Amino acid sequence: MAAGELKKAALVGEIEAPVDERLVNATVTFIRKTLEETTRKGMLEVGAYLLKEFYDDNLEEVQSRNPKKRASVRRLGERCGTFELPVSKTWLNDALRLAMMTKALPATAAFKRLPQSHQVALLPLRKPERAETVAKRVVDRVVEKEFSVRELRGIVHDEVVKNKGDLGRPNKPRIVKALDHSIRVFTLEAGKRRSFTKAEVADLSEEQADQARAQAEKLTKTLKELIDALKKK
Repeated sequence: MAAGELKKAALVGEIEAPVDERLVNATVTFIRKTLEETTRKGMLEVGAYLLKEFYDDNLEEVQSRNPKKRASVRRLGERCGTFELPVSKTWLNDALRLAMMTKALPATAAFKRLPQSHQVALLPLRKPERAETVAKRVVDRVVEKEFSVRELRGIVHDEVVKNKGDLGRPNKPRIVKALDHSIRVFTLEAGKRRSFTKAEVADLSEEQADQARAQAEKLTKTLKELIDALKKK
């Protein structure tokens, strides 16, 4: 048989060869399950490591203002998303918060019966007791695969909005509040929030203008120092 005919016969044989769909489907399921279990175990292990090595397994220490630890955590975050550390800062933060939640709750907690994807969806609630309250409401439906992560995120969002001061974004730091106030105070443009007008500036005497300029320059210098410090964060 000529070389061309052999090649054609081989191609036909490949096309007509039967596919074991059961084997393919079973393998896809196995790979997906293995990856999910590996990722789940890895995330919790990483979080537990961070909690132990950076915070001595002290949940309160995570919220502390210890500058040395904050500097080290920040440096670790800077290396996220690189070839040597191919995880995001969000993933790293979630790993730590997951470890904190797991450590804070008892072994019988409903939270611990949830798949990790649902546990992560509860992390925005921040406080273990809040997460556990929601987990108890949905755990049976989740176990029966009748409640998706998307649906749980909707509940979490509603809880955050309802308890914004307690569960949502943390209260603004004093420095941010002070800057917000300053912006309102020194607004010259037309609008409800302006504190003084350009006309008032024009009405200043030469001496008054010199005094105001000196104070403004002093304020500008202070703000520049603040900006430089914030850039180093």
